[in-house]
Amino acid sequence: MADKGDGEGEGSILKLENQIAVLKYVLLFTNVLEWIIGAAIFALCLWLRFEPGINEWLTILNASNFYIGIYILVIVAAIIMVVSFLGCLSSLQENATIILGVS
Repeated sequence: MADKGDGEGEGSILKLENQIAVLKYVLLFTNVLEWIIGAAIFALCLWLRFEPGINEWLTILNASNFYIGIYILVIVAAIIMVVSFLGCLSSLQENATIILGVS
């Protein structure tokens, strides 16, 4: 009987499937973490924008361009949340096209 090589047989297929499953869940976890960070930045920026006490500090500090930075961060955080949500969705569905698009 001939011996099987390292890359042949059912054992290597199961090993490959397990490795793919691990990569799938690592990608999912990473995207969930990115979504949480994006949501935290979004919430912090909205809080800074609508907090009444911040306006008093801005007049004292003469920081008139503060809100421009807040608006930019809100847009960036929204983009991060959308991209990471698409990454979560594509990793769960194992859609290679969307995964490449998100990367």
